[in-house]
Formats: sequence, structure tokens, C-alpha cells
Amino acid sequence: MGKVRIAGTRHYIDHILAMMEGGQSIDDILEDHGDLKREQMMAMMGFVRDLVAAKRNKLKSEQNG
Repeated sequence: MGKVRIAGTRHYIDHILAMMEGGQSIDDILEDHGDLKREQMMAMMGFVRDLVAAKRNKLKSEQNG
């Protein structure tokens, strides 16, 4: 399984998140990467939220199982 990219781009989600962790805002990233759209960034954030929720739910079920 390869790295996950933002749909329709060559940008890896982990790279975008690292930029945000480093202090860049969504607006900064959009300005620097003209091929990205705000909608793609919001979809990425939703995807990451869902991954975190799935991990949390898995851990809960393992603790209760």
C-alpha cells in the first residue's frame, strides 16, 4: 500500500499535515501550491478525522473485548 494522496493531485497527505504541524495555515499551503483547492484540503481533514475515529473505536473494542 502506497502513501495516501489528495485526490487529483500528487500531494501526499502526510506531507501536507507536516506543513501544517510546522505552522503553515491552510491559506499558506493553498497560496504555495496553486493546484490545491480548499475543498480538497477540507476533504483531507475529514479523511484524517475518520482515520482517528476508526483507530479510537478499534482501541475501545480491543479494551472491552
